[in-house]
Amino acid sequence: MDDTELWLARRQRDESPDWGLFAPAARTSDPETSKRAEAQVRPRRGSQAMRLLQVYAELGPLTDEVATQKAGLVNGWKRCSDLRNAGYIKPTGQLVTSSMGAQVQVCAITDLGRSRLA
Repeated sequence: MDDTELWLARRQRDESPDWGLFAPAARTSDPETSKRAEAQVRPRRGSQAMRLLQVYAELGPLTDEVATQKAGLVNGWKRCSDLRNAGYIKPTGQLVTSSMGAQVQVCAITDLGRSRLA
């Protein structure tokens, strides 16, 4: 992939709020088997990202660490990052001290995140 292709891929990614996290697995040009399989791989209520989003919806503003614990996940920070990048949660501006003693941001679900759960 040359620099132009990489730039175009990044631009497409940045313009799509669902890139990677909730994007369809099959392209329209893919065979029917791929299209049928897409329904099986789309995020379900039990996926890590959807579980985290539900925790944010139910409990309100949280840190990644607390949301991950409440969702019963290990290393869920990546999914929290994905949710932020997709616009489903956003920082509140509040900082708190994590269990490791570092200052971390508190995030809350957005209207877009609530609509994703609906």
